Parts: sequence; C-alpha cells; structure tokens
Amino acid sequence: HSIGILVGRKKRGFGKGFFNCFGGKLEASLGEHIQPAKGAVRELSEETGIVCPLEVMKRAFVGNIAFTFEDGDVNPSMKVHLFCIFVTTASAPDRGRDTGGPQQFPAHVFVRPDQIRGCLEIDPVWFRNIYDIPLDNMFADDSLWLTKLLQHYDERRQTETFFKFDAWFHFARGGAETNTIHAYHMAIRQDRRHERLTMEQKLFHSLHTERIQSPSIKEFKEAYGFVNATRNSLGKGEKRMQFVLDIAGGHGGLAALFLVLVPDCESAVVIDPALCESGKRGVDTAWKPFWEHSKTKKSLRYRHECLRTGLRDELAILEQKGVEPSNITVVACHACQHLTDETLEISADYGVNVAVLSCCQKDPDGSWK
Repeated sequence: HSIGILVGRKKRGFGKGFFNCFGGKLEASLGEHIQPAKGAVRELSEETGIVCPLEVMKRAFVGNIAFTFEDGDVNPSMKVHLFCIFVTTASAPDRGRDTGGPQQFPAHVFVRPDQIRGCLEIDPVWFRNIYDIPLDNMFADDSLWLTKLLQHYDERRQTETFFKFDAWFHFARGGAETNTIHAYHMAIRQDRRHERLTMEQKLFHSLHTERIQSPSIKEFKEAYGFVNATRNSLGKGEKRMQFVLDIAGGHGGLAALFLVLVPDCESAVVIDPALCESGKRGVDTAWKPFWEHSKTKKSLRYRHECLRTGLRDELAILEQKGVEPSNITVVACHACQHLTDETLEISADYGVNVAVLSCCQKDPDGSWK
C-alpha cells in the first residue's frame, strides 16, 4: 500500500485555506535558530499533538528551502528547514508487531490515534494515499519538492537510499493570492551511506551540521581516541568509569564523550578554572542528545576550580557517598606542564583509576621534562 501523509489546513494567517505542512517561526530565545530541530519538535507538538524526541527529529532532516518574492517589501524572504517524520498510529499492545509500516525509516515515532489534534491555526488532515494530496489547494512549490520527497519514500521500501535536497523558489507578485512561481532550482542528493554511519561518524556529523567550531574537529578526534583507549585499558564490561572526573577539560568534550561512549558512565565532572562558554554550548548542542535518551540517567557538570582543590574535593565527596574507588576514573587529555604529575599523585592518594595523556610536561619548579 502507498504511504499516507498528514498535512494541515490553515485556518488563519499566511496561506489561509491552503493545505500545508506543519511548521512556524524559530524562537531565538529557545536556541532554535542554532538548532532548528528543536523548533520542529515544538511546532509539531503544538500543531498536531505528536511528540517527537529531539534525537529522532535530527535524523529526520531532509533539506532546506529558500523562498524569495518579487514583492519582497510585502512578503519577506524566508529559509525553511525541512524534516520528514514517519508515524505509526497504533495502541500500545500493537507496537511490538511488525506491520510492514514505516518503522524501517530513520525517523519514526508511534502515536495513539486519538493523540493527533489541531490548534487555532491549523487542522491536521490525513490523506491515506500520498497521490491523493490536493495539490490544487496547496502552495505551488509543493507540487515540485513535496512530490519528489513522497515519491522517493514510497519507493524507498525497496531501496537503501537517503534523500536530501536544497531548493530555492522565487514567487511572482501577489504571494498566496497569485501562487505563481517565477523561477526555482532544486538540487537532490540520494545518499546510500547516511544510515550506516559509525558512532564516530555520527558525532562528527553532529558537529559539522551544527557548524560548531568548539570543540574543534582536532579536539574531537583526540578525545574520541582517548576515550576508546581508556575503555580498552580499563575494560568495557566493568563500572570502572561510572564516575569520571575530567581535569582541565575546558569545554567538556572529553567528559561528554565518556557519557556517550561508556554505557555505565553516570556522571562526568569537568574541573577547570577557565571558562569556555562557547565550547560548553557546542558540546550541549552537538552531543547531549546522544546521552539524554540513554537507559542510564547521565549528567555533565562543570566545576570552575583548579585541580589541587577541586579534584580532591570531588574525590572526597564520592568517598563520603560510599562510591568504590574502583568505580571512579580521573582523566586528563593534554595535561600540560605539571598537571600530569599532580593528576597522578592525587589519583593515587585516593586509589582511583587514572588515564592521562601528557603534554609539554614540566616539573613543579618549572623545568622541562
């Protein structure tokens, strides 16, 4: 059977009376201009009642559309970030059955049939066959990009390709009233590799797509290698990295990767007197979704203090809580100058695990080693 589609009939505002996809303006105060998927999650929930996890919505990204208008003074240009979510309407007992539906697609959610409802702005309407959508009562651009997208996913049940595109549509004067495209361009890419990314590639891809400069790609590669080397040394099956203390971790990229890559890691604390706000935002934007929905509750915390007092205090707190030293790992990547010696000495005092990648090492008196 053909895939169906849920669209909305606009009840007010731009395009009133037209059928359209769901969406709206990004809220800068919520960080949606930096992470558009957040805005997509919010708008989908507000306009349909469908709740989609942020991590799933990120996988649902299929492209960007730029709209410009001849009468730009009346209709300002806009950029649209497009996401494609696949929905199965089923009650809880039915969810375990393989119905041959869209579960195979990269971005898929279950909803109850009674969960879908509209709002003051738009009414959701199901078209059970994508080839029945009312293109004569939709914006003119939908007949070009939307039909391509739907055709691809209708045929994709026999393929392994992933669909992405960038498009530009320039409308003639009159906006929704004339609904006439003056010129357009579409670039379509079908990528077979996207769905088979390794975890390293997914983490890198998240940095790249969000245009995050801190952590840098160099820092990511070093930290990723560091975490895996530590896991191989301490053992993947044990809880020896349940609590991780990252010395001079700056933006917290290393600590975050322990949370992502080590299933048993519950808490990671970055101990560093320096502030790195842009890096912290980058880590939170790119990688927090990877540990946010894990089975284990995980947390990343920053302590702006030097290791001489900060590390000892954090170790003392864990000791008072009755945490076994064998479940604590102190890490330091690029432990410059005297940090290597001090990290090893304090860790040894408490009998905890330690992994250090030293860098430009000095004695405490300042002489080079």
